[in-house]
Formats: sequence, C-alpha cells, structure tokens
Amino acid sequence: MEEPCSCNTFSCFEPLKATLWPYFLVCLLILSLCSSSLMAQPPHRNWTNDFEHVFTAQQVKQLDSICTHFQQQSGVEITILTLDSNLIGKQDFAAAVLHYAQVWSAANPNKPMGVLFAVSRSLKRVQLQKSHGIALIFTNPESDQFLAKSVVPELKKGNYYLATRQGVTALTNLLLGKLNAKSLNPSNSTQSVKPN
Repeated sequence: MEEPCSCNTFSCFEPLKATLWPYFLVCLLILSLCSSSLMAQPPHRNWTNDFEHVFTAQQVKQLDSICTHFQQQSGVEITILTLDSNLIGKQDFAAAVLHYAQVWSAANPNKPMGVLFAVSRSLKRVQLQKSHGIALIFTNPESDQFLAKSVVPELKKGNYYLATRQGVTALTNLLLGKLNAKSLNPSNSTQSVKPN
C-alpha cells in the first residue's frame, strides 16, 4: 500500500499535472465554444428568422410579406426573431435580443429605423428591441403596454404565430401613425423663415 503524500508543497502532484494539462486545454476550448454560441449566431436571413422553428414555411412567408410591405411603405425595418432556450438561458434572453439587434443593424448602418420583434416559445418571453430613431417616438413604457395588449394574450394561449402576426400588424399600424404624426408636427418642420 502506498504512503500518502506528506509534502506541503504539492510536489507529489507534478506527474499528474503533466498528464492532465492537455485534457484541461481541451475542456477550456469546449467551454469557450459553448459560451460563444450566443455571439456566433446565424446571419440575418430575411425579415423572419425562425431559429426556434415555431412557424411553418407558409407562416414565414406571410410574416415576411407584412414586414416587406411596411418597409416599402415607411422605410422602417421590422425583423422577427425566435430564439430557442437551448441557445440561451432565461436570464440571457434580453441580452441575446440586444446582441442580435446590434449585430444585424451594424451590418446595415444606413437603416437607423428598425425594430427587432423577438419571441421564444420555450422561454415564454417576448421583447421589442428598437433602434434609436424608433425609441424617440415609441418609448419603453409604450412598448410594454403594446406587448401586454397586442401580443401576450395570444402567447398565453400558445398561439405563437397568431400572436406574432397580430403583434407585427399592430406594430406597423402604430408606427405608421407615430411616423405620420411626427412628420405633420410643425416643430419637426425643416422650413426656414426669412427674417424681416
């Protein structure tokens, strides 16, 4: 029977340390890849990015059609995102939505007006991430109230497509009203008046 190590400097672990070092590096590499899964998200495909596979192909087409029509009408982009809980945790939902919004808008800096409509069936969460231009006319309290009224009731029933379609449609109507009101507001006029 071996005698237990009686040293105080842990020198008896030297042979073990040398053999475990490669395994430690492999584990570290795996952990770093897992933690960066949020950062290595798939690219922005279209208006509807269904990474959770919530919608049918026909439903994606219908949602894309709503977003395309609104973008052509207003210049504002609405992107729909579904996120699976396997990719992110419940605490990370808001951070993931913000990250996607930042990465996707950075890819197109000429579009300062946009909204990311994010929903997760597995996490039972919904969030709007607005660009700075939209946030000026559609505040966070208004967003919360909008989601509670227009989206959450259908989500609670498990109708994710209906909740998303109704939510995006209501959002386009709301934003069109706000954009039209802003353009009609005399304080936003760019006309100059010649002084007497």
